Amino acid sequence: MNEILFSVRFYRGKVVGLLSLGEDDMLGDLHNIIQETLHWDSDHLYEFIIDGTPRDKRAIYSCKADPGYAHESIFRGFAEQTKIGSLNLVQGQQFFYHFDYGDNWFFEIHVSEIREVQGIPPPKVLKRNGRMPKQY
Repeated sequence: MNEILFSVRFYRGKVVGLLSLGEDDMLGDLHNIIQETLHWDSDHLYEFIIDGTPRDKRAIYSCKADPGYAHESIFRGFAEQTKIGSLNLVQGQQFFYHFDYGDNWFFEIHVSEIREVQGIPPPKVLKRNGRMPKQY
């Protein structure tokens, strides 16, 4: 079983923290742990931009509550149904997380490390960097 460490930062800004998830966890779990790190409510739509940039999306995984992309060629699946291990991430890879399409919170996600572990590691926050901005 692989454990994947993710460094999360505001788009072109402050580092939020270091998170750990297992390869069998879902992208939806990554969303949940980011929200936990920020101490925000998870009450808005979100997506992960795996290929491209926030302005040039080429491959996205959206939340089930946002089926709008499901018919588009850039749609790869729903975050809640996509195992992180199925993305074939590599150390050093970067992708983006977009939360709340009204306020447009963008985050850079960096794959910091992939390491083999015994058992199934639970999603967890390894490091939180200082005070986080208020959601509202």
